[in-house]
Amino acid sequence: MMEMKELYNYRNKWFVLYHKDLYHENPELIGFRDIEEWEKIKKGDLLVYYQSGNRKIMGIYEVIDSGKNIDPDFGTKHTNRFVKGELRHQHKLKLILGLHTKFDTSRAEKLSFHTGLRNPVRWDNKRVFGPINNSDLDVILK
Repeated sequence: MMEMKELYNYRNKWFVLYHKDLYHENPELIGFRDIEEWEKIKKGDLLVYYQSGNRKIMGIYEVIDSGKNIDPDFGTKHTNRFVKGELRHQHKLKLILGLHTKFDTSRAEKLSFHTGLRNPVRWDNKRVFGPINNSDLDVILK
């Protein structure tokens, strides 16, 4: 397991809320409709992957590549919620720490950005939060 101080050393860390079906399609790829959310995350950043619906932290990843249409069919293989090309702004990920742990509302409320949400139940319909801080990593890993 990676040491906590190594996780702390990442300059940019993000909390990403992601559709539950997309993790099963490819846990090492994320795609976005919104180019502004995609542009926040860069190669070399740390990403906490939160699976919506199941309310689980699936793991902590490093972004190893970014581009458009890394997988042009992403989002269409296991769900009919997305159309081809809809999630074309993509990041390729490398798993650093697999977790698969429940992350309920009481824990989510302790995250630094959570108090600023206008609609915490819907997470303001955003996908990318942060950058998060090392205290947030402590909450996530407890």
